[in-house]
Amino acid sequence: MTWQVNYFASLADHWVYFVDAQTGAVLHKFQHICKDGPATATAQDLKGVNRSLNTYQVGSTYFMLDTQQPMFQVNQSQLPDDPVGGIMTLDLDDNPLNSINSLLGHVISGSNNWNSQPTAVSAHYNARVCYEYFSNTHQRNSLNGKGGTIISIINIAESDGGGMDNAFWNGHFMGYGSG
Repeated sequence: MTWQVNYFASLADHWVYFVDAQTGAVLHKFQHICKDGPATATAQDLKGVNRSLNTYQVGSTYFMLDTQQPMFQVNQSQLPDDPVGGIMTLDLDDNPLNSINSLLGHVISGSNNWNSQPTAVSAHYNARVCYEYFSNTHQRNSLNGKGGTIISIINIAESDGGGMDNAFWNGHFMGYGSG
């Protein structure tokens, strides 16, 4: 006969032990903690400056998604795809906006290391700076004043497929070319 015993040494630990019921010997043990949730990272932006980023982990994948600001509504969100009140950076992978429905994807990392993605780092970091400016200076809850999600889309191409050399706000998201 084997018993399963749960042991909590601290709030950050959750060990599961399988114990032989007759001898008391530990047959197997493993740490069973849910690692999904907010994370932080430091990475270089387009100017080579180290920036602190709020990211979000789901399983072994990290997303450029900031759920750590007061406007975030966890109970209304479906993460990682539909954060209500989050700051999210997405990638169009050098495709034009008319491809947005089929080619738009999350900016992701398997290790929470973003140094190979300085465009994403700059967009994500500066979206938080923008949020903090409107919150601290004008007491606005996000850009729309109602806790709306702040979305940045990077690597947008011109309609002819060439690199876009500019950035724009379309009323829904901040768009960045990579030309």
